[in-house]
Amino acid sequence: MTSSTTERAATGRRAATPASPLDRARGHVRRLDLATYLLLAACVLYGAYLVWLSSDAWFWGDDWTFLFHKGTIPGETQGTLMDAYNGHWSLAHGLTYRVLFDLFGMKTYLPWLIVLIGFHVAIVLAVHVLLRRTGCPRSVALGTALAILFTGVAPEMLVYDAAMSHSGALAFGLAGIVVVVVTDAARRGLVLAAVLLSVALMFSATGISTVVLAAVFVSVHWSVSAGLRVAGPPAAVFVAWFAVWGRSGAGGADRTFGNLADVPNYVWDGLTKVFGSAVGVPGVGPVVFAALILNLLTDREGRPALRTLAWSGLAAATAQLVLEGVGRLNIGDIDNSPARYAYFSLVLLSPALALGVARLMRATVEPRWLPVAGISLALVGYAVHGVSQVRDFSEGYSFGSKAWLGRFHGMMASADADQRQITTSYDDFVNVGITQDLIARPEVREVLPAGEASMHDRLTAETMFNVGVGTQEYDLFNPAYIDLAFGWNRKIRKLPGCATYTATVPNPMLQVATLDGIEIGVNSGATEITTRLVRDDVVGDGRIWQVAGGDSIHIASTAKDALLQVSFNAPGEYVICKQ
Repeated sequence: MTSSTTERAATGRRAATPASPLDRARGHVRRLDLATYLLLAACVLYGAYLVWLSSDAWFWGDDWTFLFHKGTIPGETQGTLMDAYNGHWSLAHGLTYRVLFDLFGMKTYLPWLIVLIGFHVAIVLAVHVLLRRTGCPRSVALGTALAILFTGVAPEMLVYDAAMSHSGALAFGLAGIVVVVVTDAARRGLVLAAVLLSVALMFSATGISTVVLAAVFVSVHWSVSAGLRVAGPPAAVFVAWFAVWGRSGAGGADRTFGNLADVPNYVWDGLTKVFGSAVGVPGVGPVVFAALILNLLTDREGRPALRTLAWSGLAAATAQLVLEGVGRLNIGDIDNSPARYAYFSLVLLSPALALGVARLMRATVEPRWLPVAGISLALVGYAVHGVSQVRDFSEGYSFGSKAWLGRFHGMMASADADQRQITTSYDDFVNVGITQDLIARPEVREVLPAGEASMHDRLTAETMFNVGVGTQEYDLFNPAYIDLAFGWNRKIRKLPGCATYTATVPNPMLQVATLDGIEIGVNSGATEITTRLVRDDVVGDGRIWQVAGGDSIHIASTAKDALLQVSFNAPGEYVICKQ
């Protein structure tokens, strides 16, 4: 055998040898085009900017449930991760928090922020892959992906870590559909996709939209049996969870749905307003949506796979909005649509948007660069608007969330001063599950950033938990030093007991020295009482209490050595009781 023959035989044997996964990955990298490299660079740079932008933020609101009450602090567990949270199955969300909490405590917000932004980037890349794989022109696919990357329709999705329950669902669900497309609906691809879609459902009910997207797209583009194999298992898993755990979290037999006729209006607003919100011109939303639907109905030159994906995205967005509408109707808040729902709609409707832009590009006349330049300039303006929206939200969120760290330090200072908590409800959302005793526990102290409470932080914490206004007694009646500071007909009676005074202004105020704890009683026609603590010339934030006029109201505080200022919202006769 000649050397050339031997060489060809060796070459043939090498060609017949299956490529390793690493070789295949290298081959995919070599095949990446300029548009993909540009998108990857934009994702890295903008992702880094987003991390820097909100790096000094902290936790807030929904975070408290998963940080304190889902098995992280002994004795504070309220339910399990399998229980519904706000109607969602949050197992994967809760496990993500648990891992990050075990690794980093609450000393820094960065790990949670990086995960949140990582999910956003994964959504962008998944949409790009789906568009390219279904025949979308590369420039249109790039522009559509960038529109999602730089969107400002829901800044919380890029700043507030608890939003990972929704972005995680979208990221895993879209990754599952990418797997189906890349493997051409092979059996192993359908199995892996079903697993990823199941994980999406474990982040939140937002995962339902990705299951609908997968079911419709795979059934139409490949076969109904393939659609059932990819969507059936996650649907069965979710139904089983809902039957065992989810029904109680969704309201159970006691839930009411109000006027279901409001749901179609909610769906319409969700489908149309997203585009107006994205560009900062609300009125254009219905026009853009109508144009996309018209294009879906009339475009016969676009790639069939892309058109199928667009219809599937529309079906998924509609299903998502119907579920959201019914859910918000259940809680009596259907007129309030959180901004994050616009983010879902933008992602799910992006194939329809890409299909429309692709047709517009085909229909344009020479020179070809003119429409490309126009669309590129519009995209730049859109991105600038989106980045501005995210920056503004980040500034507000960072300021508000960091205040909670100061309040936690204030709660610890209050507990160390043996000041009993007498108020259990400050705000039903941002304060859910937070108590002074919880924050003062050693297990919580050790996971928080080190620091001392400023006097304002301590006064704020004391206003939250160490001041009480209500019809109940607080067992704090002690000799009281009261000053009728503003708007009264005479000075306070020095002897203990009850006396009648007349408020001569609409907003009278009195002051009480708290000493080691104090309580007074007031009967008046006021329906609103504002309390504020002062110590060492530092004035704390006020807190407004709603009361029933004519009731005997007890006003008390366990904050030591402070001045409690109490304002009312009505003139007239007041009966003030003290010891």
